Amino acid sequence: MSYSVVDRHSPLSFLQQRLNYTSKIECPLTFLVENVPQWFKILHFSPILAKNITSYANCQGEMELLEAIRQREAQHYDLQVNSDQILVTNGAFHGISLLTRYLFQSGSKVLCQTPVLDSIEKILRSQGYEIIYFSVNENDNYADVLQQQMQAGIRLIYLNSPHNPTGRIISKAEWEQLLKWAVQCNIAVIADLVYDSFIFDGSYPLNPLVLQQDWQNLFVVNSMSKNYGAPGLRIGWIVTDSLHIAMLTSQLEAECISVCTSSQYQAVELIKQGNSELVTNVTADWLFVQQQLAILPNVDFKAPAGGTQYFVNLPVADIEVFADFMLIEYGLVLVTSGNYVKSKGAVRIPLGQARETVVHGIELLAKGLNRWC
Repeated sequence: MSYSVVDRHSPLSFLQQRLNYTSKIECPLTFLVENVPQWFKILHFSPILAKNITSYANCQGEMELLEAIRQREAQHYDLQVNSDQILVTNGAFHGISLLTRYLFQSGSKVLCQTPVLDSIEKILRSQGYEIIYFSVNENDNYADVLQQQMQAGIRLIYLNSPHNPTGRIISKAEWEQLLKWAVQCNIAVIADLVYDSFIFDGSYPLNPLVLQQDWQNLFVVNSMSKNYGAPGLRIGWIVTDSLHIAMLTSQLEAECISVCTSSQYQAVELIKQGNSELVTNVTADWLFVQQQLAILPNVDFKAPAGGTQYFVNLPVADIEVFADFMLIEYGLVLVTSGNYVKSKGAVRIPLGQARETVVHGIELLAKGLNRWC
């Protein structure tokens, strides 16, 4: 039997194609898809005021949200940041897109760690960047690897810590060394910290902004999606030098005027409520999921130092055909390494999900592997 849910020539991601396929299926399905921690309680928000949908928000962000983010960064990192150094965006991807367009110069090259979400590659290529990929092994030093990739035309480095999908965390010493080198070479650094609440190796979360006073070449991106389990709000933020924020705010205003007012006020309330429940659940699942994965035959994985997922290498020749097989035969919806650039043969097992779903999903995956292999 031929298993072909995804079209490899489609402009849509493999994940989106499989999700579209599931909308046509009436049988029960098991989703091991989004690496967004789930709330297991009802979140309560104040009633949405009429003014929140009948007026534009401040282009930079509502003052209440800017203040909530300022306090969050102070509490999480002991980072002293002013409201004029923050810009509210429509999620982290929007922030990255704004930044990469703002920083682009003709002939620009960007250093980008792999594996990396294909969305990041699409953003960079659509803006004209030449992408130079690099990988960092467990015992490699980030700064050393980056310096080995140095060549004319590099204007930007994109880094993600904890890294999606491996969970690798950039240490303080590595940040200090690579930031010093980036300043010397006049290279901008985008630090994507959208998983910074979830760290398992005993380390403290680190924001590179605390390591240097001058933020002219350093831009930090974060969001509500993973850290607060609220991807539907579409709220993210950028922190950098106030002069950059003014220019980026002008760019955002020209494109979409502002971010949804109601979402901003809901984000304020969620930040104030805190995400301790999510952090507790994800941390507990770090060991639980590892134990569950032990039933899978001939797989390879490493426990992540941070993030919200395990990245599990499977003993199959074509991961996309296998994922289609699992969807059609077992009703199991998976995210594959096909959603990442420079990666193959792996699936993503999320943390912070309902445990019965994870257990059932891994049991189905074990059955499928035994039958497939």
